[in-house]
Amino acid sequence: MSAFRNIIQAILVRCLLLLHSLLSIWRAVTVTGNIYFWYLLCSNMLLVAECLYSVMKRKGQERKWFCPCFLFYLFSTVPSIWLLELDRVNRYGESLTNQSTSSEQSDINIQGISIVVSLDADAWVSALEQSLLFLLIIGRWLLPRGKLTRDQLSQLLFMYLGSASDVMELFILFEEPEVRKDLELSYTILTVWSASLFLFTLVVSATKKPRPAISDPVMGNNKTRDKSCNKLFQSEIWSLLVTILFLDGPYMVIRLYTLIRYRIFRYGIIFFTCKNALIISLLLYRLLVVCLGKNESTENVKAIKLTKKVIPFERNDVISVGNSSEITKEDLSISDIGFKQNDDVQIINIDEPVL
Repeated sequence: MSAFRNIIQAILVRCLLLLHSLLSIWRAVTVTGNIYFWYLLCSNMLLVAECLYSVMKRKGQERKWFCPCFLFYLFSTVPSIWLLELDRVNRYGESLTNQSTSSEQSDINIQGISIVVSLDADAWVSALEQSLLFLLIIGRWLLPRGKLTRDQLSQLLFMYLGSASDVMELFILFEEPEVRKDLELSYTILTVWSASLFLFTLVVSATKKPRPAISDPVMGNNKTRDKSCNKLFQSEIWSLLVTILFLDGPYMVIRLYTLIRYRIFRYGIIFFTCKNALIISLLLYRLLVVCLGKNESTENVKAIKLTKKVIPFERNDVISVGNSSEITKEDLSISDIGFKQNDDVQIINIDEPVL
């Protein structure tokens, strides 16, 4: 029953993605009048193939670190959003009055039922962009969790929600006439926006547990892994770096360029620039803490090299621990075993194998 439910959820989410992609491509073809843009539907074949593989081979379960269905969905939807945004930039030469009052009636025919949607061109673009982000969040919620825990999934959804708000804030720059006149800046904004969307294909909340130190007390061969390598492969570091490089970093650079190049000192642009700078500072601070912080669990475990000759002591034997006072086995827990070697003692749990 659980496997059947996972398959139904996986198919449902991918059908929603296909429907939104179809709507975006239809809108791009309608606005541009170029029927060749229908070929963008070919990219949806990758999503269909991924759906079949997920259902037949993985029983609807998602991967732990990556979501390929979102990647193929973005491949087909992002180009149509580009076409709509560039069309809005090209229409900037029209008068503001015509832009604000003009509206377009679009007929959507579904099995003989005609639905009239009265929206202007800018509203269509905004609706498709916002619905794209909502669909990514809701789709990730509906998809089978796979190896993700409920706690990791909730963290991922909150992270997606915060990233979605940051992504939509970038398009505030298009409200400035100077930005719309600069075609190169418009291309740059759309490029950064497209790159930031691929954050939704990653599952950065699935943290790895650090592996314990491995040592051989009998042979004296310490095979402890380097702590810096352990921390390098922890997903928290990757999530911090990805957020800085693909979201807040490029967003801050673009807004700073707009402030300096065009001297647009709007409240919204200044506020979001300061916000990006503050977030980057906090992320760098967190990155520094993770990289340089001591692993307390590793530091508390002191590996002691022992030779092959291990001398056990009885319950009432008096032993010496370094320069400390003498203690007996009665002072220790019954579940512990002590070994005496060169006036040093290692206490280990009885459940652990002793070589």
